[in-house]
Amino acid sequence: MKQRLSTNTIRMPSSLPSKNKGLALLTTVLALMIIVSLLTLTTFNTTILETKMVFNIQDKQRSFAAADSAALYAWEEVNSGFDITEVINNDTHPGYYVLGSEITSTSKRSSDWNAIESVMSWPWEDNTKHFTLPDQLGGDANPMKLVSNPQYTIGIHNPVLRKGTANHYCNPISIIGASQGGTTQTRTLVEMKTIPTNSCYYDEIK
Repeated sequence: MKQRLSTNTIRMPSSLPSKNKGLALLTTVLALMIIVSLLTLTTFNTTILETKMVFNIQDKQRSFAAADSAALYAWEEVNSGFDITEVINNDTHPGYYVLGSEITSTSKRSSDWNAIESVMSWPWEDNTKHFTLPDQLGGDANPMKLVSNPQYTIGIHNPVLRKGTANHYCNPISIIGASQGGTTQTRTLVEMKTIPTNSCYYDEIK
């Protein structure tokens, strides 16, 4: 008689228990939520940073435009009705500097001018050392919403011999326009040099 051998068959479960399936699903969902949150936060921070950069660039451009306008305004002033002799001889003019050794004025000399030639040392609040651009827009003194209205100073140098002439001299003029943008972090100075026609004269003694 043949004896049939019995074999034990091991059966693997066809699927995980529902409790384990739910835990795996919850873990996956939480992981996805964390990833999405991190991506959203990163995108948000990047957007804020880019917005600040764009604002700072635009504000710097506004500040430069305002400082340039102040310098151009001063340039027009010294080229129309500017009495350089009166300025040199009158020490009380605020915003004017005498920059030459031959000029006898004792106030606001080259050392004072050199002390304000940087953004950090410009006397933003001291109205005795600069001029403030007047209102030119019919009542709105600050249409660009700057921290303060644009400012400027005028420096008068020693007379120089006019090229191609004999005994004709002119006083070179340096102008600094200054402006603060929408914040004090965007301050700008613009400097230009010119020789006004009315600063030229004839002096046969020299």
